[in-house]
Amino acid sequence: MELTLEEITYLGRIFTNKNELGLLSNINVALKGDEEKSLAKKGVLSDGKLSLGMDEFLKTISMPERCCRFVAQVGYLTVEKYTYYKENRIVLAQNSQGNLLFSIDSDLKEIKGHLIDLYGGSNLKTITISLWLQRDELLAFAALVDLYRKEELMCYPSGGQARDSFPIDELREYIEKPTKNGLLNFLITNFKNFSSPANLETAVAELAKKSLLIRGDTIRFSQDVLLFAKNFLLIHSVSLLEILNLTGSQITISAAVFLNSSVHDVIRIQLLDNGVNLSTVTSQEQIDEILWALNCPELPQEDSSQRLCPTAGRR
Repeated sequence: MELTLEEITYLGRIFTNKNELGLLSNINVALKGDEEKSLAKKGVLSDGKLSLGMDEFLKTISMPERCCRFVAQVGYLTVEKYTYYKENRIVLAQNSQGNLLFSIDSDLKEIKGHLIDLYGGSNLKTITISLWLQRDELLAFAALVDLYRKEELMCYPSGGQARDSFPIDELREYIEKPTKNGLLNFLITNFKNFSSPANLETAVAELAKKSLLIRGDTIRFSQDVLLFAKNFLLIHSVSLLEILNLTGSQITISAAVFLNSSVHDVIRIQLLDNGVNLSTVTSQEQIDEILWALNCPELPQEDSSQRLCPTAGRR
């Protein structure tokens, strides 16, 4: 069943049982005036009332116990999928040219093929990195990655040798004016409460203690991290994965962002209360995590992660 945003808004006004996670609480657009007639044609309404079986469907999307939001931006292509769970029933909603296409009790098997089309589904990755960083450390790390990326890209046309180290003043200048398509700008723009590092010197010192970079007159990454930086020259896709559980009045959230440079180069970023986890994963591991999340798992309340700033409208 496919519904327009106007039809969903209309249903939200006549179906009053809603909670904060529900779809009907999060879509509100101007009505055209023909919503009742169009919903009747689709079998959702009959004589102005909900048709048989529609009540359970609306309860699931308007009062879910859990939900998942998946949004992927691949060039000019945007993919959006949302799942809503209530009493062992899952409703899948997918963006269909601005409308929402619903599947009731979907087992999500067909979604795997969609994700393989997006990401490739390889079990190989170029390099294995798993870092636990504080926010300032992550921002300094991202800025240094961007400087490497910039150097490599600028040297490609001429075939020159890219620099592999940078003075801290250059790093500081870059942080003050990061490039629009850089990793640093992505973090500052999309994560709540992110700004320039409060103390760059301290952040660099901590990264050196963790053997991620070497500090002398200039700063350079250790060999493994240098390879990581050089493999993420261009970002092919950005994906947001967010799971929300509602228990009483408390919402527990787990959110992760994936940055794909190639089928073998994927970054996973997750913010938690006590730090940031940045790791490389295979594209198959990325797909497995997305499928797990779309099944609306129950989250431990004590392990709730920080909410990400949305990169697309909440549904």
